[in-house]
Amino acid sequence: MISKLKAFSLRFFQNKYFSVAAAFLFSYFLYLTIPPKYLLSADHYEKFILGKSIYLSDFRSLDVFYPGFDFDPELKFSLLQMSIVNGHKIIAFPVSLGILYAFVFPFGGVYGIYFLSASLIGLVLFLIGKEFEIPAWQIFLFSFLSPVVMNGYLFMDVGVGLFLFVSGIVLYQRSKKNRPFLFAAFGGMVLSLSYWFRLEYLIFIGLYWTCESFLRLPFSKENKKQFFLTSAVLIILFFGYCGFNQSFFHSPLGPRYNANYSHSGFSNLFKNFINLLFYGNLKLGVFGYSPFLFVGFLFFLSTQARNWKNISEKEKPLLISSVLGILVAASVAPNDGGAESGSRYLTPGLPGLFVLTSGFFSFLRTKKILWNISFYVLLAISILPTWIYYKTTKGFAKNTKRVQEFIFKEPEENLLIFQNGLIGGMASEGLYFQGRVFQATGVSELVALLKKFSISKNQSSVSFEYFAYSKEYTKGMKNLEYDPNTKEGMINYLNRFDSEAISEIKSIKIVDKKTFGNIEILYGIYGEK
Repeated sequence: MISKLKAFSLRFFQNKYFSVAAAFLFSYFLYLTIPPKYLLSADHYEKFILGKSIYLSDFRSLDVFYPGFDFDPELKFSLLQMSIVNGHKIIAFPVSLGILYAFVFPFGGVYGIYFLSASLIGLVLFLIGKEFEIPAWQIFLFSFLSPVVMNGYLFMDVGVGLFLFVSGIVLYQRSKKNRPFLFAAFGGMVLSLSYWFRLEYLIFIGLYWTCESFLRLPFSKENKKQFFLTSAVLIILFFGYCGFNQSFFHSPLGPRYNANYSHSGFSNLFKNFINLLFYGNLKLGVFGYSPFLFVGFLFFLSTQARNWKNISEKEKPLLISSVLGILVAASVAPNDGGAESGSRYLTPGLPGLFVLTSGFFSFLRTKKILWNISFYVLLAISILPTWIYYKTTKGFAKNTKRVQEFIFKEPEENLLIFQNGLIGGMASEGLYFQGRVFQATGVSELVALLKKFSISKNQSSVSFEYFAYSKEYTKGMKNLEYDPNTKEGMINYLNRFDSEAISEIKSIKIVDKKTFGNIEILYGIYGEK
């Protein structure tokens, strides 16, 4: 009976249909169970606005649309974190992502964008499994026991960058097998596109190509032309990337680099390193999220490094660049990645870690049952972070839905003003393009916004709603086990909201107050006395 069950299991897991399903199942599960339109807030909201702005301009402009530019040319009241560079209204996210969003926008809007995101991260897993001969059941485990799908799906720049990185490597490696030179050139082009979406790929591509260079010495006649052709493509396109950014943004590495590193110092580098790899600021790093990957990492350092000659030639540059890339990227990261778990900055290193961990699965076959039990306990532990991440994201989407439905019922003549983009993103992108959504971080900003808006619209009075986190919510943040400096900055920022101070302003009449969860809403009428 057991032998029959084992034979059936082997046939099932080796079935070609299961190999496809294993790669795509979890990403499509996320797509079907969390409505994409309720994921737009903060960074996601800004990226979508950028894409829709490019689409609405018929691709004639790469600027971000701002409906209040006529009365607010300094962008003080924009819900997005905008700036003007070289005459262009920009946000700190790659314009290449906005262009991709714009192309996909006609095919279902935000639903089309997240469907593409789910498809690309599924393709990544499928390509890794096929190219490096990782069994489908292991690919399935990696999909939900590591942060690759959660971060790759929710943050499309992460998923697109990883897809381009893996695809470029696969194309280059296959160009060695008597394939046309086109494979080598196209592989270099695809690899180069990855850092148009995420800057950390510059680190991983640089390390991968350095490893490939040393491992290929002395060059064989068969591979020499492919290597130098791909090298030329990589170099030319890198200078093209820097040239575009310099001409458009006055920065060779683009606005994202400036946004990340202009305010970052060197004092937190070690703390960021630990947070990104293990744990810190209430979130798990890549090895804290998936401790079984750390076992694969140690397995490489302790065992596979000694058996270097037995490792496949196409695996060697990936393994070295993944291990070194994770350490380098974590060392130079400008911050610890924000609110998400699993470290987006280190995503390019995951394919190599998957290959290492797959090797450890093979290693376990020769070991006693205690080894197997210990490792599978680590696998079971890794379910918990994904479950928490999923439930948190789904809970946020439900809350966004409630806020959106509440806002849609409000009078259309009311101006909607938000304390920050995290709340404001819940108002839906449609209201942004209607010119009804703005941001005022504090009392003085609120008064200035209402005054400028009333003058620009030639209105003697302006009905408005102001959404801010309640004082109780702000006080509760004091108990968070968070970085003290960051926490203090957040609390000071939120404390700029003061409903009593707003009520005392002569030009503002507060007509109603409501509480919606952690959000306090002031209904008022502005009019100069």
